[in-house]
Amino acid sequence: MSDSVRLREAFASEHLSWLVAALRRRFENGTFRVDGTVRLADPSPEQRQACDRLLGRKPSSGGALTVRLNRLERVVIEGKLASDLREAMEVVGGPLVDRRGQRQRIEEAWQALYNRFRSKVAEREAACAWYEQVWNRGVLRRLSGQDVKRASQLLEHAVRVVERLPAQGVSLATLAAECCGDSHALDPGQPVGTLAVRAAAEIGGVELRPTALSRRRAWDAVGVICDELSAPVLILNLPAGGSSVTAQLMQTCAAAGEPCRITARQLLRHPPVFEPRTLKGVIFVGENASVVAAAATRFGASARPLVCIDGQPTTAATMLLRMLCRAGFVLHYHGDFDWGGIRIANRI
Repeated sequence: MSDSVRLREAFASEHLSWLVAALRRRFENGTFRVDGTVRLADPSPEQRQACDRLLGRKPSSGGALTVRLNRLERVVIEGKLASDLREAMEVVGGPLVDRRGQRQRIEEAWQALYNRFRSKVAEREAACAWYEQVWNRGVLRRLSGQDVKRASQLLEHAVRVVERLPAQGVSLATLAAECCGDSHALDPGQPVGTLAVRAAAEIGGVELRPTALSRRRAWDAVGVICDELSAPVLILNLPAGGSSVTAQLMQTCAAAGEPCRITARQLLRHPPVFEPRTLKGVIFVGENASVVAAAATRFGASARPLVCIDGQPTTAATMLLRMLCRAGFVLHYHGDFDWGGIRIANRI
């Protein structure tokens, strides 16, 4: 129904490109109203002249340039250029995209994605809290570049990790390889790693900050080893049975009444053996290393067995305390009576 040649000629001027762009934007966003207007705040003389000529009106003046859309559509129809402005814009600039409908379909896809993975974490309170956090704060959309398909892939891997937490002394690289098929997928800066460390902090009950130490503590809180040699646990007079390298080290230090530090690697690869009867069934747990030093200085080899967690328990500390509990020991904990101290006491 359009005269495409004459129509393109009518809107061909570069000085009318702003008008074409404004009209197409309104059609695509679903905001076009034939009784509305389009306004150009600071038009050039050429833009004003081209617009006046298109509308067949006397030269206009003033500040802003205003085009009444019902008048423009009447020009298009009466000039037999097109049946209406929508058809005219499609001929001049190509098919119009229903951007409102497009946005709606995208939001529906995001909602479907949310529902699908929400059901997978629904039975765990901490996992639900993590899930709502990454959704409500826009973390997932940012990491996926607003791509629903990419977001689905990230969530698939992240939820696999969440289902494995808390772990029992597994390395971060091993966890990444088993859950994501890539041993570096949970490294700092990786999208899945960013999602998963938030989950670790939520499940482990620790505050996550944008530092390497904070990330390591988050993984420590759920039994994942970032580094087998970092953040060892400090002990005093904790003799162990067995002939492993770790047991021998602990026995030597206990005999001398000297504190020593045990790494997660030693506990994992050369675990000691504990028997409650050798320690009268009670282990004292504190969070201040200076207490360990004072006890060693004052009592030496006669001091009661003491484990120092140094604040938030590291993976090594958590592994050691779990080994002692499984062996039948009772833990007596001492810490600060504030919210941070109570959170640590609850973990112990």
